[in-house]
This record gives sequence, structure tokens and C-alpha cells, in this order.
Amino acid sequence: MLALLWMVNCIRYIQNEDVQIYSHTINFGPLFGRKSDAENAAGIGWTGVLFSLAENRVFGTVKDVEAAGLFDVLLLLYNEHLKEGRK
Repeated sequence: MLALLWMVNCIRYIQNEDVQIYSHTINFGPLFGRKSDAENAAGIGWTGVLFSLAENRVFGTVKDVEAAGLFDVLLLLYNEHLKEGRK
């Protein structure tokens, strides 16, 4: 139970707090959206992200994407989010 609570806390921290990566402070909150948005969204969630990254070969095949670091994937998604905001 303690390990589960620790994991949930880590996930909640990544979703809601500022994270220091290299020399940058980043808040990944916009990537996760609010609960009401997620309930109304259609799709297959993070599995869809996995397939999209593998299709574009950003990190390689599906197995390579699965092995990619969490923060590498989150930084890529955050960068794409910023690009979309500039349009």
C-alpha cells in the first residue's frame, strides 16, 4: 500500500507541480488536462501517444518508445504543445 501511495503521489506531482529538468522549470499540467476534459475525450489515451510516437519514429519502434525515458517523452509532448499554442 505504501508503494502504491508513493507512485500516486509521484504521478500527481508530475501532473500538477513545476518540475526542474536540466536548467528548465516546466509544468506538465497542460498535457494532462482536467478531469472533465478527460472524461469527454475519445481515444485510447497514452497507448495512442505510444503508437503516434512509434509511427513518427521519434524514438524508434513501439518497443523503443516503451523503453524511452518518461521525461524524454513528456518533454517532446510539451514541446509539441507549445508549437500548437504558437499557431
